[in-house]
Amino acid sequence: MESSPTLPVPTSLPRRRIETASADFVTSVNHLRGGSSAA
Repeated sequence: MESSPTLPVPTSLPRRRIETASADFVTSVNHLRGGSSAA
């Protein structure tokens, strides 16, 4: 984790939230399809 005072926090925050949302979406789809192979 890099703590760069030059880079604004809001710039890194949205990216992490998008990645988390994508992972959550994929997990939900996997559960719906009944497949827990992909983590």
